Amino acid sequence: MKILRTLCFAFSVYSVPAAVLAQDARYVSPVDGDTIYILLDGELERLRLKGIDTAETRGRTFCPGQRGGVRPREYQAGVAAAEWVERVLATTDVIEVVFAREADGTIERDGFDRPLGDLLIYGVSLSRELLTSGYARPWPRGERWWCK
Repeated sequence: MKILRTLCFAFSVYSVPAAVLAQDARYVSPVDGDTIYILLDGELERLRLKGIDTAETRGRTFCPGQRGGVRPREYQAGVAAAEWVERVLATTDVIEVVFAREADGTIERDGFDRPLGDLLIYGVSLSRELLTSGYARPWPRGERWWCK
């Protein structure tokens, strides 16, 4: 497992300011392209990358006009994003976790109680790299290109 330095402060996906080292965490594996398993204070957490969305690999589809489970094109795009994340993180020695913060200083969480944040790889945002590499869309308003 890779050792992560956890950074805690409010941030934007597109510009990440310098921060203070707060605690240790460990990278475990990607859940999919926009959610990463990490060990934080000995607890397994699903870190949700803030500000991006990747195609689904399980559960229900979010593509308009489609019902039921994830469709083949969406599934393939989701798997490609998760595999890209795995390749990048497996070959990286320096990974930092940056948590989004509420006004009161607590870690911001999504509707599924996942902590929101980003991973910095040698100081570069994983979320931004997923966007520029074409594996993700901006969240919440980007086009779901994998639905076409």
